[in-house]
Amino acid sequence: MALPSVLVFQGGDTAGSVRCHGPQEIAQLVGAGARERAVGATRELGDVAERAGRGRVVALLEDERANPADAELSGQLAQAVDILLARVTDVDQGIERRVVDHTQCVVEHALDLSLPGAAKHFGHQLHQRRRRPRPATRLAFAEAAEEHQLDVEATETLRRQEHLALNLNGTIPSRFTRRRSVHGEHQPPPASVAPAGRPLHLLQKPSNVAVRNTGEITLGHVWYVGPTVRRVHLLGKASMTQGSDNPLVAELESGAPFGVAADEVTRVDSHSAHVFLVGERAFKVKRPVAFSFLDFTTEPQRRAALAAELRLNRRFAPMLYVGLVKIVRVDGNLVVGGNGKALEWALEMVRFRADAQLDRIAAEGRLSAELVRDLGRAVAALHRRAPLRPDKGGAEAMAEVVRGNREDLDNAPTGVFAPADVDAVDRAACDALDRFRRMLDRRRGTGHVRHCHGDLHLGNLAVFRGRVVPFDCIEFNEDFACIDTVYDLAFLLMDLIDRDQPEAAQVVLQAWLTAEGDVEGLVLLPFFMAVRATIRAKVIAFAIADPSSEPEAVERARRYLTLAQDLLPPHAPILVAIGGWSGTGKSTLAQRLAPELLPVPGAIVLRSDVIRKHLEGVDSLTRLDPVAYDQDHNDHVYGALRDAARRLLRAGCSVVADAVHARAEERAAIEAVATAEGATFRGLWLEAPAECCCARVRARRGDASDANEAVVTAQFRSDPGPVDWQHLSAAGDTDTVVAAAQVAIGKC
Repeated sequence: MALPSVLVFQGGDTAGSVRCHGPQEIAQLVGAGARERAVGATRELGDVAERAGRGRVVALLEDERANPADAELSGQLAQAVDILLARVTDVDQGIERRVVDHTQCVVEHALDLSLPGAAKHFGHQLHQRRRRPRPATRLAFAEAAEEHQLDVEATETLRRQEHLALNLNGTIPSRFTRRRSVHGEHQPPPASVAPAGRPLHLLQKPSNVAVRNTGEITLGHVWYVGPTVRRVHLLGKASMTQGSDNPLVAELESGAPFGVAADEVTRVDSHSAHVFLVGERAFKVKRPVAFSFLDFTTEPQRRAALAAELRLNRRFAPMLYVGLVKIVRVDGNLVVGGNGKALEWALEMVRFRADAQLDRIAAEGRLSAELVRDLGRAVAALHRRAPLRPDKGGAEAMAEVVRGNREDLDNAPTGVFAPADVDAVDRAACDALDRFRRMLDRRRGTGHVRHCHGDLHLGNLAVFRGRVVPFDCIEFNEDFACIDTVYDLAFLLMDLIDRDQPEAAQVVLQAWLTAEGDVEGLVLLPFFMAVRATIRAKVIAFAIADPSSEPEAVERARRYLTLAQDLLPPHAPILVAIGGWSGTGKSTLAQRLAPELLPVPGAIVLRSDVIRKHLEGVDSLTRLDPVAYDQDHNDHVYGALRDAARRLLRAGCSVVADAVHARAEERAAIEAVATAEGATFRGLWLEAPAECCCARVRARRGDASDANEAVVTAQFRSDPGPVDWQHLSAAGDTDTVVAAAQVAIGKC
């Protein structure tokens, strides 16, 4: 089936199809002298291509992946490419530029879909038009060429696995002596790193080593000759030493290239970049370094990395990421944002206040309940928009992480970790991996492995213009970012728990789950958090040069490993049902108890008031008519609550059911759910005087409950029948009620 000469774009963000003039028609309009119409049609083509055109080609690409031998589909694909790349250069360069830009988006999506054949076709079409793909596309194309052995011109940008050498003095450290080659064989080091009279040994890959004051590094093939890391040399390239490795950095730090004084520039360094804070802007310049997982040693590679960082972070922080700017020389002076040949490239970003970062907010005790709920919703939105990557993730990807963790823990500095603790963590992680293998693989095909953030901790989240914004995602290694969405979330939850913020972690999870609905994935959460904690433990450990002189770092590393140990053992879920009249404090108690129930980060609260509003299709703060509280509606609400509790228990998650439970049959039914799922059940019945309950109801603001004093009065006139749940007085202060509830459910 051939595409018509007038393009028909299907899919994307539009319903049905959208018709517009294609490049050939636009060329004919220009040739006929109808230039105004051609300009309008060009704008329309660009707009439709952005909204729907990519959807058309993406649909074809996905069909090709499902039916790789389908000749008709291949023909459609080729025709779609030819139309999109129709040569109109001689008529209007602006038109071709729009078409080529659109096609590069298609190239990137072809690579995302693991379609090297389609990518190769696109690449050759672009080359025939004498248009170089943009750096991010070129780099991704080169990686695909390497992986699939394609004959593609872009291969000159392939990222190379560089050999890193440690220039050391003294004796070999014990933590290095156990390592072997990654392939189990010794590889000779280059002559340039073989000091006369010094023995050289190849370390296993991957391994982590820290260069003090420069950041953490993951090394590739490494030869060492002594115990103390002094410098890391990239053979034939720049050295990774303390201070600047880019000759332009000193000039940039002077402020002149930005048009400001030196004291108006603040420089922040990481292992792979320099960031210059200037007024209301921040400019990131990549360092000319290479590790086993990235290579920024050439200007095109650095520009490509910045372009990828811009493209990926704009998915969820477009207001922060402005664009790429050239760093040039004008009359001998360095200028940021000038015209001419680029000496270097910078990523321009909007600067936000340091105290807006969530790690600072948490450290200062400013994590409000509303902010934490916004955080959970922001992460859910990020995951909903993230592209599907069923080619990534799965059991084997997690197995590689677990294996790497064990190897790195074994090779941590002597004395940081007890071998028994390392064995325990590894054994429990392997057991969990075995339990979840089928689920991990299944989730690849059900839309849960996506191109996520990859580095989602509090330090990479900020409050900007009143909302939570993620930034600084991983752009240099897809394997680190194309992961299960729950694994992405797990880093954030683990970070909150390590910071002694269990209540915040539970609220984030609750908000994320409400928005995302991924109940099945909850069973993976403790395992994923434990893996994240183990990674943090080993990273800190490898930054320790001498454990005896760095007790605080040793303690931090051990704390993370202990957290991993605590997270890994499976915990039987519990269902706690809280009943009582309106105003007795059921919801307050539920929120206080939930973070304390295992497994970490706590139970999911099912509140009947919120479920009722959801079933009615309204916001939780919208007041409902009295008819929404008749017995038929009540039965529907309680049935939905029990169904949700059942699903959560099956996923291994504890539940707090917050509802009046005025009728004996309602109380029996919720207990029956726990019994059927093999979960422990605890029923709590809260009691307080009517005057107390009425006063609390009057004081409510912004609450999902519609109960008023009349409702409370009516409840106190009704008879709940025999209540065989644990009766608790709720008339006192909240802490007293919580302590009594903890005793009742066996927490204290």
